[in-house]
Amino acid sequence: AGSLYIALPNLLPLRRAFPDRRIHLLTTAPVAAFARTLGVFDTVHVIDTSGLGAMLASAWRAYRSLFGIDTVIDLEIHSRSVTLFALATMSRNRLAFYISEPFWKRRISTHLLYLSLAAPIHEYYDQLFGLLGLAPAPMAEVQAHLMRHAPAPSEGAKADGLHICLGHACSGLGQERQLSPQGWANVLQPRLGSGVPATIEILGGLGDVPFGDEIARCLRSAF
Repeated sequence: AGSLYIALPNLLPLRRAFPDRRIHLLTTAPVAAFARTLGVFDTVHVIDTSGLGAMLASAWRAYRSLFGIDTVIDLEIHSRSVTLFALATMSRNRLAFYISEPFWKRRISTHLLYLSLAAPIHEYYDQLFGLLGLAPAPMAEVQAHLMRHAPAPSEGAKADGLHICLGHACSGLGQERQLSPQGWANVLQPRLGSGVPATIEILGGLGDVPFGDEIARCLRSAF
């Protein structure tokens, strides 16, 4: 989901440049709900990863819908299965990144760009979508688009003092990047240690609820 958010300045010009073309997204269930709020994609195809049978069946349905599609933009850096799926669609253009020796992708992707993991990812998204003749949208346009498509705000009680939102979640491929519940308490100590009233909203998808509950219990105890 974070990749789609970062790529939104590139997705908006794509939508505008090809108003008569359908834009599909192939993703997993945790990302699909967020993707639908962006107002960019005509169809979201969901790969069900709950089991091998479900994954194969959902992948087959997506493949039948996407076979022969004109262009595939592969934002997945590490997955080889996505690259092979793109090849199987027999699309005319298959745009992808590589991060090391590209020999195995050379005859699979039609357009390859090198990506350094040490550099800002949005710069490489600009290059990739630039192959389609697209320049990134200005931030003012992106902000206005997000405000038009954002879900209605929650009606939770607002404290008289601070209002803080914690985005604690991260990709399941690198959960060592997550702060522990006590880590969040340490981060918030300078703001909340004096006893100032505060409302704290913990953000995430359904899969993030258990860990979010742990953070909530820790913060209630600490403050």
